[in-house]
Amino acid sequence: MKREYNTEQKRRITEFLKENSARHWSASEIAAAVCDEHLGKSTVYRLISKLFESGIIRRFETAGSKSFVYQYAGENSDCDSHFHLKCVKCGRLVHMHCHELVAVKEHIIDEHNFIIGSKRAILYGECTDCAIESKAEK
Repeated sequence: MKREYNTEQKRRITEFLKENSARHWSASEIAAAVCDEHLGKSTVYRLISKLFESGIIRRFETAGSKSFVYQYAGENSDCDSHFHLKCVKCGRLVHMHCHELVAVKEHIIDEHNFIIGSKRAILYGECTDCAIESKAEK
């Protein structure tokens, strides 16, 4: 079995995602945030794959495309058990631990014969900060 090392580069990527865990990040956004003369894009992309495979970060397919976004999994490692709210303006992600949605999920099963996979259950809209900003711009 191959031994995994906790390199400085891996630590920097993990810390960035941990400190910014309220939203999803594309691989290019992660690279732009952490790359410097000691950490190149190809290394970032390789380490993102390793962090995903080891369960340190989560990967979500973006709606309507074949690209992915990533998020630190640490405190939110139970993403399979709840819904998510995603702001289409700022990218903020809210983990919804809401008992009201259990009733909605059961209704959809009972009345519509459809089982929602919570792991991919993301409701898109605007967070209140972005909605307020949008109103102020008009």
